Amino acid sequence: MPRLAARGIRPARRLPGVARDGSAYAGSMPAREPLSPARRRQLIVGLVVGLVIGLVVSLWTGFWLWLAAGLAVGLAAGAIMKPPGEDDGSQRSSRR
Repeated sequence: MPRLAARGIRPARRLPGVARDGSAYAGSMPAREPLSPARRRQLIVGLVVGLVIGLVVSLWTGFWLWLAAGLAVGLAAGAIMKPPGEDDGSQRSSRR
């Protein structure tokens, strides 16, 4: 460190909430909630849809890596989409 200071180079700042050894402080990170059953079903449905699409495309083209690509897209779609039960319902209005 003294050689860096002699050259006019400052050491990098520490991130807030991170100790010198790289571990996070006890109260700095929010606790992760476990997956709800609706969220878990959404991920499983995404994986199954990706598996089916990847299998169909890989059989159609004869290139087996489409199966892995389909699984990746299905997992991403399942992770991004909100399960239907988590909608707050404020966008729907009853019109008569």
